[in-house]
Amino acid sequence: MAQKSRQNKLFAAEDFTVIYESYINANFQAFDYDTIRTAMVDYVRNNYPENYNDWVESAEFVSLLDVVAQFGHNLAYRVDINARNNFLSTAERQESVYKLAEFLGYQPRRNVPAYGEMKVVSVKTNEAVIGSDGTSLGGTEIKYEVSNNVSNLDDFITVVNSVMQNSNQYGSPKKSVVINNIATEFYDFNNTPNQIKFDVQGAVSGTQSTFNIISSDYDNVTKTFKEKSPDPVASFGIYFKNDGKGINSVNTGFFFGLKQGTLQYNDFGIDTPIDNASYDITTTNVNNSDVWVQNINSTGNVVKEWTKVIDVNSNVIYNNLAQGERDIFSVKTRKDNQISVVFPDRVFGNIPKDTIRVWYRTSANSTYVLRPDDLTSKRVQINYTGIDGNTYTAVFGVQLKQSVSTASSNETIDEIRENAPKNYASQNRMITASDYNTMLGNSNGGIVKIKSVNRTFSGHSRYSKFNDPTGTYSNLYLLGDDAQLYAQNMLVASSSSSSDGANLIYEKYIKNILDNDEFVNLYYTKFKNSFITLACTSGHYDGTDYTDTTKTIQANSIYTWNTSSETASGILNGWLTDYNGDYTRVGSTVSNYMQYITPGALIKFKKTDNTFVYAKVVDVVGHGLGIESTGTQAGQPTGKLADGTGAIILDKGVSGNSTIELIYPALSKKFSLREQELFTAYIEAKRSFSIKYDYKTRNWNVDVEPEAFDVSTLFPDNFDSTDESWIVYFNYTGTTYDIYLRTLRFNFSSSKVKLGNIQNEVEIGSYTKKAKRDIITMLGADTGVIIKKGAFHVYGFENSDSTNYRLTLIDGNADTRPDNPDVFEDVVGASTITINSVSYSGINSSEAPVNFEWEHIAADNQVVDPSFTNIIDVFALSKSYDTEYKNYLKGTVITEPTPPTSYQLGSQFADIIDKKAVSDTIVYKPVKYKPLFGSFAEPHLRAKFRVIKLFGSNITDTDLKSKTVESIDEFFNLSNWDFGETFYFTELAAYVHKQLAGVLSSFVIVPQGAGSVFGDMFEYTPNSDELIIPNVDVSDIDIITNITDANIKAGT
Repeated sequence: MAQKSRQNKLFAAEDFTVIYESYINANFQAFDYDTIRTAMVDYVRNNYPENYNDWVESAEFVSLLDVVAQFGHNLAYRVDINARNNFLSTAERQESVYKLAEFLGYQPRRNVPAYGEMKVVSVKTNEAVIGSDGTSLGGTEIKYEVSNNVSNLDDFITVVNSVMQNSNQYGSPKKSVVINNIATEFYDFNNTPNQIKFDVQGAVSGTQSTFNIISSDYDNVTKTFKEKSPDPVASFGIYFKNDGKGINSVNTGFFFGLKQGTLQYNDFGIDTPIDNASYDITTTNVNNSDVWVQNINSTGNVVKEWTKVIDVNSNVIYNNLAQGERDIFSVKTRKDNQISVVFPDRVFGNIPKDTIRVWYRTSANSTYVLRPDDLTSKRVQINYTGIDGNTYTAVFGVQLKQSVSTASSNETIDEIRENAPKNYASQNRMITASDYNTMLGNSNGGIVKIKSVNRTFSGHSRYSKFNDPTGTYSNLYLLGDDAQLYAQNMLVASSSSSSDGANLIYEKYIKNILDNDEFVNLYYTKFKNSFITLACTSGHYDGTDYTDTTKTIQANSIYTWNTSSETASGILNGWLTDYNGDYTRVGSTVSNYMQYITPGALIKFKKTDNTFVYAKVVDVVGHGLGIESTGTQAGQPTGKLADGTGAIILDKGVSGNSTIELIYPALSKKFSLREQELFTAYIEAKRSFSIKYDYKTRNWNVDVEPEAFDVSTLFPDNFDSTDESWIVYFNYTGTTYDIYLRTLRFNFSSSKVKLGNIQNEVEIGSYTKKAKRDIITMLGADTGVIIKKGAFHVYGFENSDSTNYRLTLIDGNADTRPDNPDVFEDVVGASTITINSVSYSGINSSEAPVNFEWEHIAADNQVVDPSFTNIIDVFALSKSYDTEYKNYLKGTVITEPTPPTSYQLGSQFADIIDKKAVSDTIVYKPVKYKPLFGSFAEPHLRAKFRVIKLFGSNITDTDLKSKTVESIDEFFNLSNWDFGETFYFTELAAYVHKQLAGVLSSFVIVPQGAGSVFGDMFEYTPNSDELIIPNVDVSDIDIITNITDANIKAGT
């Protein structure tokens, strides 16, 4: 006790009781100036009331307290900021967030550039290259997309070959691979030095920006395109793709790689090598992908390339490098997208010395979509060494054919806070579905929302064919005997906005209106009797029209197809002779039936075995007569071209001695400039009008005084060129245009066969490179022998009843001309059926079985390797598509955007795909929006909302409508919904009532689809790859005083 008492007296300052008594009245919760000053004043007053009581503002002690309070305020702020920046969840400084993320092994993502490709559409050289006709091509621009000149493609390839290396001519590529189911070949130019990239100018969100035409190569790791490392003496790389759709396809031809940004470099001289060296690049907005490190000599030539890894001071297994690879570096992100290039120590790699060159590309730090209009036609000038050793110049004309949607801004601080801990939890590998969501969602800024579904297909032997009974991953063959097939006239309706101008209406609603499979059905089915009448009036058939003809061909109108043994470019050439065996002139220069044989026309040939074959006219050279003969027959036609092939080119092989049965005149699905100007003139005049098709002249004509539009007006039984056979009707309502397109729908249904995962888009076969869709083949009666009566493509189904499917004529080579335009007639004949008291041309199984076979085609981009056991379905909504689609709903984007393809999604994740488990196969599924309620929704998904204002509320009608729209938009916020999630109106109604409590009495939904009834829109489930988005404005909100049968009737 004595010791304790003594020490308490001697060391009173250390006694906690003394300390406690000294500070018991102090306020330690004071942090700002006012509270600190008040706390100090209170402390002095409470503890030293007799020692100091002079509290006038001018007193020196008071001034001293003010200074101390200000100092304490600043110190408290600094301490608080420093403490907050030590924790990822509260850090605000960019540098602190980056360092904390690095501590968790997470590398924040910088901006991602727009990267795509530009197609070569023309080429010209000043070298005297000899063309196919023996003349020099020097100084002549040769275009690629030319189909009416047989020698054009040969000349184009000849000029391109002159620029390439001698060992690397067209047909002998450096590498030949298949990328995205498209055969791709890589070639190198024989260019002169210092041609690393070529700059072109384009627009990024309306602002002029630099784009680089880059040297391309194939990446053996990611299995896709890559940019070559910059090297002043390297060959410039280009590639050739062929998707099997012809030279006009956006995926066929020679292509240059394209990236947005400016390529730069910094050199660092290293006299004294050190471990863990780090070199800063202080330029801002260095993009996330384009950094290269090289050792160079005094002349600037590359001595050594360094390999980029995630972490330099880790073992080779972690870095996934080949054993012995020690020339490695990593890139660390700093503030404002600056970078530091970090090298290893001597344990994990080589340390740099001599001169190090760091190449990097700075790109726009924004998310945008690069459209072809943003980067118009450009020219790339390349100097190369010719075969004679001299230097020449080639000029390539290039065009951006497809929109590029890969650009994204850097990761925000909030995104880093969320992603870094998730990345740490995944341990930099993808095993579970959560890992896939984290790693893929964070890999680039181009994804708004992602969902991975981990499904296991175990027990499938790698030695047996993979079978998927759902038809998602493998083809199916289904049989049934209860088919119902019938043709139904349809009106496709669309409406303009009152603010739309004439040109906008044309671009948005008219320009591509004929790109409709059901319109093709109508043309080749409903116009056929007119085609027969045309054959009669032209002297081909007997009789005057289709009603009195026996379809007997007149003796002087027998035209025979002749072929040589040679073919060109895989399509059969030939010529025609008449009944006397004379060569026949075709096209517009004759007045007989042969005048309708023009490019695009479809010809029905009768073969010698009395069967029929259909072929499209691809091209006609020299009116079908070919070159003139020589010798004793000088001046006489030969029917052949200079290479011995025929002057008439078809898209399908037709055997010799076949005769012409019927000509289906060419269908023009694109409007000419004259027709466009005519349509817009009538729209500007605010007049109703209709347009009809003159199949004889292949022109679209206007009926300026059509009969008043009536939706119940029947289609004519046989279409011709009269006013009653209008195709498109423009009905002016006083403020807007209602636009109607006539089409013919082939409906198919079966209660025994049901399939929901139909690919509406055309798929391209991996091997044939031809368009593939589901096929339904109608079979004959069961007699022990299978008789195929006719086949159709399946292109869609009714969402409201998935047992009803839509069919269209098969177009095997995707040239907009059907393989057999008479297939419906062949299958149905004159049979009719009755549905809901309405008679249709068709057949069903009410009297006898109607047999059919359904061939379901799985998407080739979803083929699964059966040796793997786990399948990860990755559903992803891209940021560019999200932005574009929302602008589309606002009216600022005219054409409905399409989501990226599975391949494009996979390309975005190529850098981290090696982090998945070896037992996993990833299937990328792009998500698309499904609009509800408004004019952009499908007809059966349109609805209006009827609301009753709360009695006594003083809110205006306009405000109530606006607040209702805001509540609906908030309810459908992207973060609240998952892909494929069901919408329930009761849930929406509860939320709207909650948000508008005190002003809203009642809220109901009234469907607007034809034939719909009240209650149809109370529930809707989209497909698993769809996300609901509301398309609602104040015009869709009606304020009523009470609910009656009339005002909630569907369609009102």
